[in-house]
Amino acid sequence: MSIRTIIQANLGQRLFPLDPVFKSDESVRTMIVSQEVLDAVEGDFPDNWDGLRLADFRETLDAFSTGEEITVGENPFQKPGDCYMARVDPVALEVVDIRTMFGPGLRVFGSIVDLDCFVALTWDYREDMNFGYECTRCKHDWKQFFGSLEPYSKGKRLDECLTKVLAV
Repeated sequence: MSIRTIIQANLGQRLFPLDPVFKSDESVRTMIVSQEVLDAVEGDFPDNWDGLRLADFRETLDAFSTGEEITVGENPFQKPGDCYMARVDPVALEVVDIRTMFGPGLRVFGSIVDLDCFVALTWDYREDMNFGYECTRCKHDWKQFFGSLEPYSKGKRLDECLTKVLAV
């Protein structure tokens, strides 16, 4: 069974397409999210600090789908502080994170599953984050969905897997 078949079988049940809040004629990429991520970015956000951070989180994820140029980093230890998406250590696990820039920020973890298609499986607040644990948690969730299938990005650079990107 292919990753694409597994996604299709789980759409609307365990995996969800995250269409941007404000549609764009330039939508070129697809964001698929787990229930965990969907719960964080869908609906009304509380009128407090966490609500602002979650609203920014949603906007950041929408930027992926709406065709905005994004920056991608290959090396988890050598990338600009404002890099949008990067591989996470250990790189061999093929886990990629997307980061928000508002406040201390949030991170979402997942993998590229096809050209211009990212599956976001887990997320957490950036402060006091244990990246090793988050990477392992994401890989665990990956195996729950996709078993031993490898992400599309395996053996490729991120800028080969996504359009409208700038490698940094």
